[in-house]
Amino acid sequence: MRKAQVTLFIILGTLVLLVAGLLLYASRVAEPPTEDVARLPAQAQTVYQEVNHCIQTLSEDYLMLMGMEGGYLLLDIQPTRLTFPLRDWLTDGKADIPTIERLEQDLAAILEDTIDYCATNVTHPNLQSLTPSGDRHVSVTFRDNDVLVRVNYPLRATFTGEAESAFALHTFTLPVRMRHILDIAADITRANAASPDTFSPDAFTTYDVDVTIRPGTTYWIYSLIDYNSDLRGQPYQFTFGQHYGEKP
Repeated sequence: MRKAQVTLFIILGTLVLLVAGLLLYASRVAEPPTEDVARLPAQAQTVYQEVNHCIQTLSEDYLMLMGMEGGYLLLDIQPTRLTFPLRDWLTDGKADIPTIERLEQDLAAILEDTIDYCATNVTHPNLQSLTPSGDRHVSVTFRDNDVLVRVNYPLRATFTGEAESAFALHTFTLPVRMRHILDIAADITRANAASPDTFSPDAFTTYDVDVTIRPGTTYWIYSLIDYNSDLRGQPYQFTFGQHYGEKP
């Protein structure tokens, strides 16, 4: 009997250790890696912070553009005007909803393509060179309460009279409830696709964002304004089209 009890205690102890190890591993996986800025010399820290601020600013710019275009990240530049194409989430009465994963990938891809701007525009009196030293990678995750941006952008910095410094990681969040907003846009689109003649704007009262509509004969424009999101001190706005037939 005593031997059986000892065996049971050993099994229980092993299970406790296993569960604790899995929880520790999961917590480490969930936490995105960050740059140990404190290890860098003072001048390199200044340059790192400038690059980091630039990447955040670019991310805000493109997130704002995505909201203006209903998920697109495009600009139509004409000789005398600048226009923003609007994505239709309803095409000829049928739902055409972009996936959240696709929009995350699109935002990450445009950041990867334009991130060199943040290295070429650094101003520091003692900076001799700031050059990419490896492959860059950007991941974007739309969460219910914010947008998580993780950037691996290896750079080497050389300064007058100082050894070379290297840094790569930039991790930050933007306080925009992007996943939540996209879910509402998708909900409105599905309701319109299912019952285009009977869907009532009264349904909007169930949402915790303001919904405005610019109706037309066959083309409606919806804007979701989220006062619980904050992008540069302003509520976040996401606008998208609903196309019921021939555009006017």
